[in-house]
Amino acid sequence: VATCVLELTSIEHMTLLDIDPDVPKLAKRHFPRVAKSFSDPRFVPLHVDAIQWVTEQSKANATQFDLAIIDFTDLPLESDWSPEFFAAIRKLLTPNGLFVQNLVPADDLSSADRLRGMLRLHQWAFHSTYAMTATIPDYMVEYTLALSSVAAIDPARIDWSFWESQGVRTMYYSPEVHHAMFATQPSILRMLELPVEDVPGVPISLREANFDARLPDWSFGDAVIHMQSEYAVHRSASGYCDPALPEGDCRYISARLHRLLSARSLMPDEAMTLPAMNVLGTRARRILVLGGGTGYVASLLLKYPHVERVVVVDADAAMLGIVERHFPTLREALRDPRVELVKAEPYDWVRGRADEFDLIVNSIRHTPWAEPSPLTRAPLTSRFIAQLRGLLAPHGMLAQEAGSVQTPRHTARIVALHRAAFRSGSAQLMAHGLDATVYAGLPLDGHFVRPPAFTVLSSPTPFDPDEVDWAGWRERGIHAFRYTPNWHRALFALPAETQRLIADSAVASSSSCAWSSGGTRSPSPTA
Repeated sequence: VATCVLELTSIEHMTLLDIDPDVPKLAKRHFPRVAKSFSDPRFVPLHVDAIQWVTEQSKANATQFDLAIIDFTDLPLESDWSPEFFAAIRKLLTPNGLFVQNLVPADDLSSADRLRGMLRLHQWAFHSTYAMTATIPDYMVEYTLALSSVAAIDPARIDWSFWESQGVRTMYYSPEVHHAMFATQPSILRMLELPVEDVPGVPISLREANFDARLPDWSFGDAVIHMQSEYAVHRSASGYCDPALPEGDCRYISARLHRLLSARSLMPDEAMTLPAMNVLGTRARRILVLGGGTGYVASLLLKYPHVERVVVVDADAAMLGIVERHFPTLREALRDPRVELVKAEPYDWVRGRADEFDLIVNSIRHTPWAEPSPLTRAPLTSRFIAQLRGLLAPHGMLAQEAGSVQTPRHTARIVALHRAAFRSGSAQLMAHGLDATVYAGLPLDGHFVRPPAFTVLSSPTPFDPDEVDWAGWRERGIHAFRYTPNWHRALFALPAETQRLIADSAVASSSSCAWSSGGTRSPSPTA
């Protein structure tokens, strides 16, 4: 953190508080570029108890700071966070000072009460508080942070000329990512009884939050309630809460070290479906879904009254049987008269067809950790992409999973395939969500961490993802698990290193803030 911050020429002084003296020693020895801040004369590292130091300095009316950062998520050693400590932090800040704290995983239901308590302390001690979400590759899940200020602030109003003048090179942060971080998780807004954003690009202040709202009971664990073929149906708070089932009866499906219909797996389904539907507007009448046997994508599409035909092609009889038995709302979506359910291999079905669609959702997941089969491998050939391109109307769109930040060459290959097939149109990349799942009873028990995933959205005709009729979205009253107008905009804000990857313009960097090869200044998004 210090090395990144000290790249700004405006910094005059920085103090680091860390009780562990061994970590700096190891950093200096093994990560010299990361630890070069220790030789900067503006940098003062102190190996002390940070809580005690802040308290003592505030009582002594010591030098004030423009920014305070708490970059750990554990509780203090001696006690919980207290109003007295937050008051001390505020006292150390200048009149326009900012305070940033890393809090908890964004979708960790068991931490909801703790998250609410931390945000309550921020709002109590400061004039302005905003929740931020960071999708950082080396975290297991999205993380929630708090940005608070002594004064009234608008985090969307930034002097980007200052940032550009500094020439700081990054791996993650960019002006686009900055705005995306303030697309607050709908679960947090609902927990605080704040309205879910229906206006893109507008950060939501926590000033009107209800910190005493009743929280749902998430205390029950994870129980397998049905086994069929290689699938297991779990009852869990992290599952899909079917409106047709009793309150609290949430379920998900597990197979091949992968979760379906879980809170995290719903995000890529929404990312592949709703942005395209909203960009297309009333032109999206005929939709083809490849895979999609869970019925969730079909249920999203049917929320739009102008949809006339949805063709779902899936050969997984076991999955279809589980949905039929355990998810009544999704079962009814697949039975809707506008839906045609085709039980066939998607690759075979598209070959030689002459249908025309306004949207194709290729929801076949590429899961290289599972045994190879048509259910675990998405076809990555120019012929298949060209076949799908041939089924699209001139204004139509194709949405497809495109790997993750963990597989950059795989992502670059998929983007290249789409660019080749849609030379006269657009191919835009979206970043969304993570998947970190604990599996027990396997040879390697523990977390299977899958970092931020990508979806590529392509069309024969150039399109602007910001051109959406949000008034129409509000009139339809469509509610999704994660998708909101703010998240729509955030989806197209790619990590800086990914922007360079798809722009194919990476050059070597000596910057310490971008210590992977190929680090350059964060460019604007490119089609």
